[in-house]
Amino acid sequence: MVMNTQRTLKAVPLNEQSSALSSRTHEEPSFGSALKSVDILLSRARRALYSALDAKLASDKNLRDLRLSAAQLAVVAMLGSDKTASTTATELCERTSYDPGAMTRILDRLQAKRVISRRRSAVDRRLVYVQLTEEGRARLPRLREISIGVLDQLLAGFSRSEVERLQDYLARLLANAESRSDLTSF
Repeated sequence: MVMNTQRTLKAVPLNEQSSALSSRTHEEPSFGSALKSVDILLSRARRALYSALDAKLASDKNLRDLRLSAAQLAVVAMLGSDKTASTTATELCERTSYDPGAMTRILDRLQAKRVISRRRSAVDRRLVYVQLTEEGRARLPRLREISIGVLDQLLAGFSRSEVERLQDYLARLLANAESRSDLTSF
């Protein structure tokens, strides 16, 4: 069940959720409801996460010298979690939703900090493979500690089952986004 935030609160079955949400778009939203809409909340949650990570990275005595940003940390974390030794810049763009220009700037900065290395494919020169350097791998455990600590703070007061439900909801939202080619045709 999902709570409908229209004038009167009532439970809406999940199979009726999309029609309930789309029917709201035809009404004048109030300022209060606009602040609570799913897209705004997702955007604000990501911004809160990245702001907290930026602050923690800047204040950590073991990482301060790297001057990493949360966006750079996201790329390092993906490279550190991959089962393969390297991934392409294009794959990183797809996984982070950064455009190629932004990803190039992030990778340039990480390479200048000696956290990642890049190499062109011998088979297809358009492909650029990215991997963590020894320095990047050495910093990964502390970066993970910081990420977990920030997430623990942001999820304070959530029960384990609430966190699991949140993960499930976000995974479903992402699965819908990945499986729907018609999302841009509104």
